[in-house]
Amino acid sequence: MDICSIRKDFPILNRTVNGKKLVYLDNAATTQMPSQVLYAYTQHYSLDNANVHRGIHTLSEISTAKLEDARAAAARFIGAPSPECIVFTSGTTDSVNTVVRAWAENMARGSFSIVATAMEHHSNYLPWLDLCTRRGGNFVEIPLSQDGRLDTVALGKALTPETILFAVTYVSNVTGAVNDIKGLIDLAHSRGVPVLVDAAQAAREFPIDVSELGADFLCLSAHKMLGPSGVGLLYVAKRHFEELVPCRLGGGMISDIRNGLPVYEQMPHFLEAGTPNIGGIVAFHEAIRYIESVSRGYIEERETMLTSRLREMLSQLKDVRILGLSDTGGSCVSVVSGRFHPYDAALLLDKQGVAVRSGTHCAIPCHRALGVTGSLRFSPAFYNTEDELEAAVTAFDRALSILDRAAGGKP
Repeated sequence: MDICSIRKDFPILNRTVNGKKLVYLDNAATTQMPSQVLYAYTQHYSLDNANVHRGIHTLSEISTAKLEDARAAAARFIGAPSPECIVFTSGTTDSVNTVVRAWAENMARGSFSIVATAMEHHSNYLPWLDLCTRRGGNFVEIPLSQDGRLDTVALGKALTPETILFAVTYVSNVTGAVNDIKGLIDLAHSRGVPVLVDAAQAAREFPIDVSELGADFLCLSAHKMLGPSGVGLLYVAKRHFEELVPCRLGGGMISDIRNGLPVYEQMPHFLEAGTPNIGGIVAFHEAIRYIESVSRGYIEERETMLTSRLREMLSQLKDVRILGLSDTGGSCVSVVSGRFHPYDAALLLDKQGVAVRSGTHCAIPCHRALGVTGSLRFSPAFYNTEDELEAAVTAFDRALSILDRAAGGKP
């Protein structure tokens, strides 16, 4: 693939910030959208805008076909056995909360526990903590090693007959550590425990086949894989369909009302009450097309190379600690140091046109497990270049010198 041609598809990469050419390295939070995705979004609202599953006029039928085509494409993208396993949501957060309301609350009876890891994003941590708090369950957090790896021995002990779910991220959004999802699912299933996978950080870079993995639930967001915000999906394995209950009530999720009681639609529609983000779903479909046209093999190879190069350059800076010890993995590198506060460093980088993330990245337990209160995160995507990485690290080094001088140290 020609990286110059790829970059031409992303118009925002040509803009300037504070008089400097933009170097966008906050892709773990949100990726940029190619022109093809932007075009699909505007064309839908310019030419085909109508509600779905509601009418028989031409525009409604076109919109409905587009949405269901996107569902079928999403099913193929993650290896789901059929489109009925795909529920459209507003993102990973909404997907996890849907599992809480539509499945877990019905399963949380008597004495129960839910197991999650210390590397979870808050989206896959807080809903389970809240459920245990409300229902009197035991919330078990699996610790991390000092290099950010999951303690599988502790996990094995935590999976008991009372455990109703194991919630785990595919890729850490702090260290970039990639979990052995297939191995973790197999371990949980050997104890009779269903597994929910947060694939938000993995879906752009790594091939996912839910059928091969054996996942019970899987969640992801379009805005982390070249699509718009406000769109995501929830995969539900067919074996759990009969355990689901409606979690929202409204239009489109019933077929009739008989004797004063609703007759619910089949999956996935009875979990999709109300009008969905149709234009966003159409754009999400185009994002899937774009990723497939570039190929996830190319994306994984390039992002692995860029991340490895970034780690190498950052490791050469004085008194800068990289969180986690993995040389490969997900495309994010978080750093800490006594020389800077993450917010100060991010602000000085922004003044030089470099966009990075500072703070806890919605992963307080992970930072706490690694003995820090926050970090500065650099997260490249396949459309970034090595020149951009060098520019970012040079800008970071310059920011460190400024902060050293401000603190009374040597320039």
